[in-house]
Amino acid sequence: MPFALVVGALASGSDAFFAAAAEQDGWSGAVSDAAVALIVSPIRTFLSLYFHAGLTHLGLIVVRGRHRPFRETLHCVAYSIAPYLLAVTPITHTVALALALVALGWQLVVLAIAIGHVHGTSIVRAVCGAVGAPLVLAALALSLRGFVIEAFKIPSGAMIPTLQVGDHIFVSKSDYLFGSDPSRGDVIVFEFPGDPSKDFVKRVAGVAGDEVSLRGAQLLVNGRAIRTCRVGPTEVRDEGPFGVEVEPSEEFLEWLGETPSLAVYSRAMSNEEQGPWRVPSDAVFVLGDNRDNSHDSRFWGSVPLSSVKGRAQFVWWSNGTEGIRWDRIGTPIHAPPRASGARAERLRRCLGGSR
Repeated sequence: MPFALVVGALASGSDAFFAAAAEQDGWSGAVSDAAVALIVSPIRTFLSLYFHAGLTHLGLIVVRGRHRPFRETLHCVAYSIAPYLLAVTPITHTVALALALVALGWQLVVLAIAIGHVHGTSIVRAVCGAVGAPLVLAALALSLRGFVIEAFKIPSGAMIPTLQVGDHIFVSKSDYLFGSDPSRGDVIVFEFPGDPSKDFVKRVAGVAGDEVSLRGAQLLVNGRAIRTCRVGPTEVRDEGPFGVEVEPSEEFLEWLGETPSLAVYSRAMSNEEQGPWRVPSDAVFVLGDNRDNSHDSRFWGSVPLSSVKGRAQFVWWSNGTEGIRWDRIGTPIHAPPRASGARAERLRRCLGGSR
């Protein structure tokens, strides 16, 4: 078991490192992503091994009728993970895919031989047990990712202060599956209209038929100013590829939906009106919470509902230039915002109804 956990950690860490490096996140970003993978992967590998071993053991019971103790199947599965040492290599995407397929085939062969030897069964039944489990695992994983939940990483500061660079979030894909469309105030993940291979995360400011405009730090929907409360001055720390940029800003609490959310505007903002923009049917208009530093619907138009992947739920991991942000782990994205110190008092006044 320790051997399998080490292999899983090395494979996940190297994969995260070279993926981040390929995306030009810089060496610090690559090292940070690798550190996250090294911390999280032992837990994931442990759970995956037990689940894989359980399915394999169940398959052996079905095809063989009798079986050896479960721990022996677990040992077979744990040692069959060795082929994934191939992943600890700086290689191109094409070669990585080829090696992944080789590793998968190698794993199935090693597992079938181990099961046949330990359980004293025929090679055909051993193959059925070894191959059946990965197929079920793959089907479950694809179903979860396609219809239930998926993980995303926040690469930019466009959603500060709600989401920070380096936040890892879970997105629910089931919220909009059965005829329910995104509402104003929802934080959604969607395919960028200009390049569907890229995923963006923004907040819904307008739905079909709405007219959205901005007048300085005041957001208007259908010609009416949404309820807003000035929280006060703040500094936006945006962690980019060239280091941390600090910009003096003003923070506001906005009621786009039932739950209030924070938005920041640059102090250099003017009262010049932006828009209006009319939202077409079957689409939503999205904005970043970091209003003056966000590439959103103001520049490339509304997002078709068919491009929406899901609704952001919570931060499951967060790390930045200062290290792991333990206080952000588990933060719900659609809950009323939290703060500390003097900022918390100003926020409480806003939440209490003060203007």
